[in-house]
Amino acid sequence: MFAVYEWVLTDKFNDKDPDHSRMRDDILEGSGVAKLVTSSEAVAAMRKAGFQVVYSADRAKASTIPWYSRLQPNWSLSGFRATALGRVATSWMLAALETLRLAPKGSVTVHHTLCKGADGLTSAGVEGIFTPMFLMVGRKPTLKED
Repeated sequence: MFAVYEWVLTDKFNDKDPDHSRMRDDILEGSGVAKLVTSSEAVAAMRKAGFQVVYSADRAKASTIPWYSRLQPNWSLSGFRATALGRVATSWMLAALETLRLAPKGSVTVHHTLCKGADGLTSAGVEGIFTPMFLMVGRKPTLKED
């Protein structure tokens, strides 16, 4: 048996929709992911690799709490970091630390890139075009089953 959680675009993703494409591109850039495929393409790739797909589903749908809720800004102690004010404060702090050479050069740029990824993940999650929780379970057939 083999199981994997995969980051995938859902069947709601429309490559011709510029907003969908922007969200995907923000996820790719901001999360360091090389490529995102649809859930259908992920299942097809698993089959092409010789697995029988026993189970595949977006496990995020089973939760009452959206997976992206921790990335959304709110005025709590933990949610403040995602607000515009929290991000500006983080940028300023990182810039000061860079100037004092207490943080590596480029820390502010990395912060902005990660924010772009978080925004892409959140927007795509709200739109329902992306899930980080697509579970696939497969097994290789035995020689007798071939």
